[in-house]
Amino acid sequence: MEVVQPSRRRMMFSLYVFLAGLALTIVALQFPAVKQFVSKLGQLGLPGSFLSGILYAFSFTSSTATAIFANSHSASAVATALVAGLGSAVYDLTVFAVIRNQTHHGFFAALREKFEHPRRKIPSWLSLIIGLIVLASPLPDELAAGLLSFTKLSVKGFILISFLANVIGIFLIVIISR
Repeated sequence: MEVVQPSRRRMMFSLYVFLAGLALTIVALQFPAVKQFVSKLGQLGLPGSFLSGILYAFSFTSSTATAIFANSHSASAVATALVAGLGSAVYDLTVFAVIRNQTHHGFFAALREKFEHPRRKIPSWLSLIIGLIVLASPLPDELAAGLLSFTKLSVKGFILISFLANVIGIFLIVIISR
């Protein structure tokens, strides 16, 4: 029973961080200097797309990156999505590796135990689908990276999934905004 409380608090914290980032982005975009920064980053072409991809994967800045992609018109939608997806995958791989390496003790060990308990075990295919949806959306990628780090997914498989899911999500944002 005690294992549930820390994971629930952690998930709520991630949600609050995401919502705080969203609110901060909405407020910050009201200032001309911030609008100009977002516009300039969107106009940097592919290097700006890579940096925006990293921002897209981080929970606190994902809404800012979404605004940057919506204002990005300097490169093709496909090129923007591919390069930004690479930036997101680099960040996601870092989170994936840290969580996977920290699951032998403390909070992550308790959470891993919960995920591997026979009565509560989440099927691998469901974990994969949930991970793909979260990775493709502006939701915190840390949640998906954590969930997928508890599966038997290889690092190469995770990189491929992260890259493809982020490319699809970013491509949709860019296409819809144009």
